Amino acid sequence: GQKNFSSHVCPECGMTYAIGESEDERMHKSYHMRVMRGIPFPGWANERVVARFLDGTRILLYQYGDSVLHRKKIREVIAYTDSELGFASDIEEDPTTSP
Repeated sequence: GQKNFSSHVCPECGMTYAIGESEDERMHKSYHMRVMRGIPFPGWANERVVARFLDGTRILLYQYGDSVLHRKKIREVIAYTDSELGFASDIEEDPTTSP
């Protein structure tokens, strides 16, 4: 029989894709996992917690001069958020900490 190439909206991630179209299904799988899992972040040893929520999430404070690894994770979160919102990332570096 013929494959069904009609569009389908995933009820969990909201992506519209064509069922039966291998490239669409591959893109959906990748997008779905990224949206549903978010950015892996187990936490930092010396994190500054600004607020905690009932679901276990928290808001952290990052300051210039913090660890380079912290800065990399912050950049990853900003890039992901900007991509989802359709913005261009424009992160200004602190001239005292930039190479």
